[in-house]
Amino acid sequence: MRSGCIRCSYSSTKRSVTIVLRGVKSQLTQRRYYPVPSVRGAMVISSSQEPVRASPEPVQKTSQITADEARRHCCKQCGKTFRQSSSLKRHQRIHTGEKLYHCQQCGKTFSDPSNFEVHRRLHTGERMYCCGKCGEAFNESGDLKNHQRIHTGENLYHCQQCGKTFSRSINLKTHQRIHTGEKPYHCQQCGKTFSQSINLKTHQRIHTGEKPYQCQQCGNTFSQSTDLKRHQRIHTGEKPYQCQQCGKTFSRSNTLKRHQRIHTGENLYHCQQCGKTFSRSINLKTHQRIHTGEKPYQCQQCGKTFSQSINLKRHQRIHTGEKPYQCQKCGKTFSDPGHLKVHQRIHTGEKPYHCQQCGKTFTTSAYLKRHQRIHTGEKPYHCQQCGKTFTTTFCLKIHQRIHTGEKPYQCQQCGETFNQSGSLKTHQRIHTGEKPYHCQQCGKTFTHSGSLKIHQRIHTGEKPYQCQCGKTFIRSNDLKIHQRIHTGEKPYQCQQCGKTFRDPGHFTVHQRIHTGEKPYHCQQCGKTFSDSSSLKTHQRIHTGEKPYHCQKCGKTFSDPGHFKVHQRIHTGEKPYQCQQCGKTFSDPGNFKVHQRLHTGEKPYHCQKCGKTFTTSAYLKIHQRIHTGEKPVLYNVIGVYCCGLMRSGCIRCSYSCTKRSVTIILRAQVLPCPQCQRSHGDLYGRLLRSGKIQVETGLLPYIAASSQEQVRASPEPVQKTSQITADEARRHCCKQCGKTFCQSSSLKRHQRIHTGEKLCHCQQCGKTFSDPSHFEVHRRLHTGERMYCCGKCGETFNESGDLKRHQRIHTGEKPYQCQQCGNTFTISTHLKRHQRIHTGEKPYQCQQCGKTFSQSINLKTHQRIHTGEKPYQCQQCGKTFNHSGSLKIHQRIHTGEKAYHCQQCGKTFNHSGSLKIHQRIHTGEKAYHCQQCGKTFNHSGSLKIHQRIHTGEKPYHCQQCGKTFTKSTDLKRHQRIHTGDKPYQCQQCGKTFTRSNTLKIHQRIHTGEKPYHCQQCGKTFSQSINLKTHQRIHTGEKPYQCQQCGMTFNHYTHLKRHQRIHTGEKAYQCQQCGMTFSDPGHFTVHQRIHTGEKPYQCQQCGKTFSQSNTLKIHQRIHTGEKPYHCQQCGKTFSDPGQFKVHQRIHTGEKPYHCQQCGKTFTTSAYLKRHQRIHTGEKPYHCQQCGKTFTTSAYLKIHQRIHTGEKPYQCQQCGKTFTTTFCLQRHQRIHTGEKPYHCQQCGKTFSDPGNFKAHQRLHIGEKPYHCQQCGKTFTTSGCLKIHQRIHTGEKPYHCQQCGKTFTTSAYLKRHQRIHTGEKP
Repeated sequence: MRSGCIRCSYSSTKRSVTIVLRGVKSQLTQRRYYPVPSVRGAMVISSSQEPVRASPEPVQKTSQITADEARRHCCKQCGKTFRQSSSLKRHQRIHTGEKLYHCQQCGKTFSDPSNFEVHRRLHTGERMYCCGKCGEAFNESGDLKNHQRIHTGENLYHCQQCGKTFSRSINLKTHQRIHTGEKPYHCQQCGKTFSQSINLKTHQRIHTGEKPYQCQQCGNTFSQSTDLKRHQRIHTGEKPYQCQQCGKTFSRSNTLKRHQRIHTGENLYHCQQCGKTFSRSINLKTHQRIHTGEKPYQCQQCGKTFSQSINLKRHQRIHTGEKPYQCQKCGKTFSDPGHLKVHQRIHTGEKPYHCQQCGKTFTTSAYLKRHQRIHTGEKPYHCQQCGKTFTTTFCLKIHQRIHTGEKPYQCQQCGETFNQSGSLKTHQRIHTGEKPYHCQQCGKTFTHSGSLKIHQRIHTGEKPYQCQCGKTFIRSNDLKIHQRIHTGEKPYQCQQCGKTFRDPGHFTVHQRIHTGEKPYHCQQCGKTFSDSSSLKTHQRIHTGEKPYHCQKCGKTFSDPGHFKVHQRIHTGEKPYQCQQCGKTFSDPGNFKVHQRLHTGEKPYHCQKCGKTFTTSAYLKIHQRIHTGEKPVLYNVIGVYCCGLMRSGCIRCSYSCTKRSVTIILRAQVLPCPQCQRSHGDLYGRLLRSGKIQVETGLLPYIAASSQEQVRASPEPVQKTSQITADEARRHCCKQCGKTFCQSSSLKRHQRIHTGEKLCHCQQCGKTFSDPSHFEVHRRLHTGERMYCCGKCGETFNESGDLKRHQRIHTGEKPYQCQQCGNTFTISTHLKRHQRIHTGEKPYQCQQCGKTFSQSINLKTHQRIHTGEKPYQCQQCGKTFNHSGSLKIHQRIHTGEKAYHCQQCGKTFNHSGSLKIHQRIHTGEKAYHCQQCGKTFNHSGSLKIHQRIHTGEKPYHCQQCGKTFTKSTDLKRHQRIHTGDKPYQCQQCGKTFTRSNTLKIHQRIHTGEKPYHCQQCGKTFSQSINLKTHQRIHTGEKPYQCQQCGMTFNHYTHLKRHQRIHTGEKAYQCQQCGMTFSDPGHFTVHQRIHTGEKPYQCQQCGKTFSQSNTLKIHQRIHTGEKPYHCQQCGKTFSDPGQFKVHQRIHTGEKPYHCQQCGKTFTTSAYLKRHQRIHTGEKPYHCQQCGKTFTTSAYLKIHQRIHTGEKPYQCQQCGKTFTTTFCLQRHQRIHTGEKPYHCQQCGKTFSDPGNFKAHQRLHIGEKPYHCQQCGKTFTTSGCLKIHQRIHTGEKPYHCQQCGKTFTTSAYLKRHQRIHTGEKP
């Protein structure tokens, strides 16, 4: 039939028509016989000029009937004709969807009574057709007939090509497709074709992810029933397939077949490239990927590819953490069944693999194979980069990570990465504190079994590793390093200086010299070290521990090196010998310096004159020539005895308990009697005296007091001759004990104590105790400046001022701080700076007790108490208590920024700001917290930081009582109460409470992004954004949720995440009451009410409320689509659309309707769907009042009023209101019918018609009449039916005025007027 067989949808393309008589069965080529409605005659009516087709069965009557008789009962919709009106009526129910027969038990409806009768028997259990041989009963006679052929062996259907027979025609037809290669069932998604519809249906479950068959015991789901059946054998233990030769049983027949090839030795599958044979085709296919390099299975999470799907599946368990294989004895779980099998041999003790040479047995064949390489010496795995060979692929893989730098195993707590899983496991014990390996003798525990094994050798004395020279070692690595002494091998080379090392540990420590890295930090003083041993030695300073004890003299040492050098004093050993002159040394440092005499090497180089020196001490002495510094005497040295300090030799820590004192003179070089080290000008001649005081620039004299320590002046001593204590006491101050070489100097000094000031200024009344100071002061009034700079012409009152000024031109800073190395142009600045280290603050406020390191600071501070502000701005009238503050303030009016950074060009209006800024370039952080060791580049920052430890919050808000550690924080907080936003953007007018917030905001307009990522080149407008971004490269996620353990790379992300647990939504919209847990989402939401869209596209001018939306929009102009689907190759510009698209492949539908259980791929689809249940239609047409569930439907509806049809067909010019209507129309031209019914094979161009058609198969009738209860397959049929109740007849004939309920009835009626005969 042209309209198609009702069983299989077979249709004929020929135009001839066959009329079949009553009782005659017509056999179509597609399926079995079925009864056809009877017709009176046997006349064949041809609708064209083609020859007539006759029925394949005999015709009982040959009387001819007319075309009018044949068309007596004709279907108006499809043109089909029937002899009886009841047959037509029954047929029309297909079109109307009417199903009069309703099952009371399940609610299913039928249009045909015979089908209803067959269905009814399912509930009653009635089976009318019974097999006489086996007693099996059936619902239908056709099923019985097919069944009986099993007993009779009758196979009516015969294949012409191979002779195979079948009991059913459909089985023959399916079989013939093997010969023809026909695969009529086509997958719409991937294009794969199949010979059977059931195979297509099973295949489509790959795309949809559907797995309808579920295991009742473990919940695993499967796409095929056979897979479920096979899986259930795991639980039941059933293995129905048995090998006849060895008796082994299997759960699958193909596994048995494969096993039997072991006995037969059959290898059917042969590799063309290497000749290797295989018993399975899949093994051959997998093997060929070795030659092709193909790895078709890719992990979606990490991108790793595999040659076998099972390897991918096993790998994915790393990400999911799944371990489905469990040991029944100990409960241990495994991700791989092979690992479980090997593990079980631990319990059974089975070791089936045996070495033929040594008899050793192993649990796995791989272990045996690896072991045999010890006998053969084979190392088949070769590194392509360095040529090193290995016995296992695992060792090679780990070795290659040295070249690639790959460290795939990461610690979740600290972010450290490792190239071996074992190293990660051992490292994690640092965090957990676990030490599972325990020494039975001393109780010491270890994190690693290897460490325990090595430790136990201390008790046993075992040293199994022996060198050729006879020396033995506990560890193989120690032997390996030792052997390099004989071979001279130094494999570790520094790339920067070329130095080579035998020991990798020494090499690592050496590299820190270049990088400046000092990872070991002292908790007490904050000092850092490049190696742990130096830190350990340093910590003994705090603890006072000296664990190294000399057995001969009883002296103890904190450093093993000093102890070793000390022992050579007793033994007389001098192991370091010069090859050229034969001289020997006990200290390697002295030996190294001595060798430079022969080699002429002078590694220490003066930057100013180019002169070179053999030691750094000689270079330092030489540099004083350029700086003019003559610090022969040091600030604090101590009491000296026989050339030795009581505080100890700086080289060997030797000290003397005698009370005699040494005065240090120029060029005195005396060696330490213990370590024989010369200390340059550190030691001088011995003078018996007590307290030493040296006047600056004068000959030193000695004052008496033998009980105190020495404090020497930083100025040079002019003479080296020995002086007596009487000479030293010639001119001594009775009040403070200070001594002078001249009486006039003593007299002038005593005026400090008496307060006498003899010199009086007549102009201003100021008095002075020193005439030279008075003379300098007098020049202020006369304007006289005697000292002139030769370079810039500036003049000065005093020669000292000129000298200091000239250092600006020369850059000379002769005064250096011994503690931190900072240099200064004048000594008073050095003295003031040293108070930072000593903490000395000699100037105290009488009112509040606060102390200061400078007198000027005290004076300025006292103005706080007096309220005095003597410095006033002439422009705005503002007053200040410090002239510097006024000067800085005036630069606001002038815009002057006089201080300029030489490195980056940035300018500042304050020298202090420049100085602090320069520390960014130098990295200097001079201010150090004593409690935690943190350093700062500004004293104010240190002070504020210390409040963290003290908990001090001195700034208090008067309105809400909140306290703050910084005044700026309080000021900023008070703006919340006042609403003050003093910082305004000049471009958009937006105001801000903080200046830095305005600065960041302005970068939106300027596009400035000053912070640059060194790894990927990405730029950012804020430093915090760069820092957060860099964690993407490092993988660092320092913020962890305490409840679920999830980690984040940003604190705000953690805070936002925690609101999931607490349910907190702290941000509420004042206009609509909506609440949000994220401030960003709240800000974006407010723009809906305000209409603000601050982000504008520069190309088209379109504005957006979110920067991310603008970024996605700009890709329209650039054409960029950075998101690429790995499965189908489709690209997207929006990450959200890409994510939604991927769900097509995965079948994921994460959004679930609580009412009906339907799932959706996006939240928008779920929201739209929920309006079906709620009846909500929020979108309202202003013209007709009609409401809609989505804005898109409203927009389409409004085109009815406007008449707009924006979508036009390019072929015929017809226009449409929606793209969907245009697409559906274009299928008329192309003939495309993309919607394919899986059951009958029928295709459709319209999805609505396809959906309605599918309901014929499933019997679904979702549309229900409220008045009579009748159900329908389509909404159109329901609408037409409801007109019976309402009496509505909307279709009107223009000629006679008659009305009809459907357009089809009107069309049929109009043929009366036109005379048309369809």
